[in-house]
Amino acid sequence: MTDAIFSNGFAFAKYKRGKYSYTDNRGGTDAHFFAYMVQGSCRIITEKEDVYIKAGDFFYIPKDCAYQSVWEDEREVVFYSLRFLCLPVFNRQSYPCQAIPFDEEAYSSLQKINFSSRLCAKDIGYFYTLAARLLLFMRAIPKSKGEEIMDIVTLLLHEDPHASPALLAEKCHICESSLYRIFAQNNRSLLGVRQNVILEKAKTLLITTDKSIEDISASLGFSSSSYFRKLFKKKFSLTPRALRKSQGI
Repeated sequence: MTDAIFSNGFAFAKYKRGKYSYTDNRGGTDAHFFAYMVQGSCRIITEKEDVYIKAGDFFYIPKDCAYQSVWEDEREVVFYSLRFLCLPVFNRQSYPCQAIPFDEEAYSSLQKINFSSRLCAKDIGYFYTLAARLLLFMRAIPKSKGEEIMDIVTLLLHEDPHASPALLAEKCHICESSLYRIFAQNNRSLLGVRQNVILEKAKTLLITTDKSIEDISASLGFSSSSYFRKLFKKKFSLTPRALRKSQGI
């Protein structure tokens, strides 16, 4: 794994919002988030529950979480955000959106992270120390059989983004119709997951190679480079060219 691929799996920042703001993420998040509310409050509305965050709270938003959020304060809302692609757990549990109890060790690890400069290995180390500490206090729920199958399918698609539904179902030891039903029951689509995997691969190629946008589009199976650009901007809020520019490429 190259430094560029690894480092782009993380984004740590300090954010400030106005006295009142609203975010619509009903399309689902593209990563996991830990955050710490410095000033203000937040209400995160998911399909299953509302989560209330106040100043001095750590909180977690899982990857693919569909939610809306309302942020408010008499002055401005201030919070630290730690975005990452892989939650460091090795069990059959998942973690819902939640406020997280914590101890002094967790807060100390947060304070060591430099949010005002370019990401470095030391900051990622402090992040993993923080994550390990927060996981001790987080509310977990067992993964359903369907969630486990979706996880397997996602891994298979990372290996072969163009694997047929029939092949994916066979490797999960289920029939193709059951595969589609599992995704539908979890408010997701196989096409959407496949598309996200391909777009993530496109992002990596844009950052780590000098291939043209047209060549990347064709190599990943898009019908046209204009369609690729449209989907890429929708997912990342940046055009492929703007992404390269932001990375100094």
